[in-house]
Amino acid sequence: MKVELINPFIEQLVKVLETMGEFEPKHDSPFLKQGSEAFSPYTGQIPINGIDAYGHLALSFKPETIHTIACKFIGEELSKDAPECVEILGELANMVSGGAKAKLADQGIDLGLSSPTFTDKAQVIDHPESLPVIVIPFNLNGLPFHLEVSLKERTKNWPLLGGRLHW
Repeated sequence: MKVELINPFIEQLVKVLETMGEFEPKHDSPFLKQGSEAFSPYTGQIPINGIDAYGHLALSFKPETIHTIACKFIGEELSKDAPECVEILGELANMVSGGAKAKLADQGIDLGLSSPTFTDKAQVIDHPESLPVIVIPFNLNGLPFHLEVSLKERTKNWPLLGGRLHW
């Protein structure tokens, strides 16, 4: 998996949290994930199936982390189990994946993003079994969360994909 495919997701996640919540997220060293268990129950997942790459993206947050983000984004105090926490997770997943897709498109890489799924009860994450998963752990003012990226470039000799010739 090329770092050029992963960096736009990291950059966009940091940008969204800095802009929307005035946070200063810091990431630790990435590592290769073993197994499919979710790090946290609040998880957003986005399948990726584009002309140039395919795979999966996941964002996992501890309840207190997503609650803090939701309160900042909305601008008011919410209850710990407010439905807005799950809704913010979906918005965050959309903003991160959409921004990363645009950055990669500027580099000539076509990613097709499917609609995200998000839940507050994640137990497993559905990454493609054949692909390695890179985990980037983050810290948000002492609150942990994780970005998981599993991407693979497609070979350029696919004759037809998505109704377009691509040699």
